[in-house]
Amino acid sequence: MSRKIIPLPSFTQVSAGADTSLTLPVGGNTYERILVEYSGATLAQLENIEVRLNGDPIQHFKTGQQLEYINDYYGRPKTSGIFSLWAIRPEMTNIQQRRMTAWGTLNVDHLSIHLDVDGAATSPTLKAHAIISAPRPMIFVNKVKQFPHNSAVSGQVDIDNIPRGPRIVAAHLFKSDISDVEIEMDNVKFYDASKSLAEAIQQENGRVPQTAQATHIDFLGDNDIGNALITANARDFRIKPTLDTSGATDICVEYLDRVA
Repeated sequence: MSRKIIPLPSFTQVSAGADTSLTLPVGGNTYERILVEYSGATLAQLENIEVRLNGDPIQHFKTGQQLEYINDYYGRPKTSGIFSLWAIRPEMTNIQQRRMTAWGTLNVDHLSIHLDVDGAATSPTLKAHAIISAPRPMIFVNKVKQFPHNSAVSGQVDIDNIPRGPRIVAAHLFKSDISDVEIEMDNVKFYDASKSLAEAIQQENGRVPQTAQATHIDFLGDNDIGNALITANARDFRIKPTLDTSGATDICVEYLDRVA
């Protein structure tokens, strides 16, 4: 089946200060990408963007701007006035791996998109379209979770509350002045890289590090989903960033998970 571009139902109330949502038709469509045209608001004013599967969040972005930074990191195409929610991973070179996380809906009861519009927005509008492919069930899914961390001190900090279980694809640490990251699993250090070294390797693999915004930890640098970090049997998992200043870090973790 060739790909189709279809309009989606309207969002519920779209106005400054409103919570709005859109319910996607299920039972047949396989969603590869959702494109949302927006006006009257900045990406930063589109907040708490969530994709919910049967009522449970599977992707959560703090703002539309955070979503765009992550898309930019992967070099995904973009157009001014449109933000994209990707179900597939277009940066993967293997076509099966690229499409394996599409949102098939043959086994889905409810799929929806939710967001908050900041009260400072001026006459906001939202209009969504989808790129769909042949019907199939949803088996694997990219999950995006947020784990805010606040440190009263600078230097190396120990973050041990990142959930284990699904494979970890990547983590994006949104703080501008992280200089180094170490990762330990079950007391074994297996990742230790300065920000500059990590970004050099990421650029070699076709990534576009958002250096002024985040420090990226990427386990799919060679675009092989099989290299996602296995955490299912881990008893302990720690990310240890070195912070040049104290303050807040928004940690955005991408998981590869099987749909229950």
